[in-house]
Amino acid sequence: MYTIIDYIYFYKDRSLSEVKWNTADNLICSILCYLPCNSFEGKKSLKDLYEATLNYEPEHNSITMTFKAVEVLKEIIDCKRYKNMTVSRFECIRNNETQFGAMTFRIDDITVVAYEGTDRAFSHCRKV
Repeated sequence: MYTIIDYIYFYKDRSLSEVKWNTADNLICSILCYLPCNSFEGKKSLKDLYEATLNYEPEHNSITMTFKAVEVLKEIIDCKRYKNMTVSRFECIRNNETQFGAMTFRIDDITVVAYEGTDRAFSHCRKV
C-alpha cells in the first residue's frame, strides 16, 4: 500500500505544470495543520515553518499526527513541486472547551484552506 510519503518521493521533482494539483496535495496541506507551532498571521515559506518547529520536544503523550506533520514537512521542504508554497494565517486554539486548527496555503494560483480534524489531544499547540 502506498503512503503519502511515497507520493512525495514519486512527485517531488515534478512541477505543478507537469502534474496538476490533486487530492494527495490537499492531504499534505491537511496533515501540516498538525505542526507543533504557535499561531501566526503573516506569510511563511516552508523553510520558515520548519524553523518554527525545530524546538519541538515531543511529549510522552503526543499525538501521532504531530509526528507525521513534522515528517511530511521535512520531506517537502526541498521539493521542486512545493518550492513556491507559502503558509499564512495559522490558527491553533487548544483549551478545555475548544480544539481548532487551520492554515492557508498558497502555491502559484492555488489557495487551499486546510483544517485539522477533532480528536482528544490538546498538546500539539505550543503555549506562549
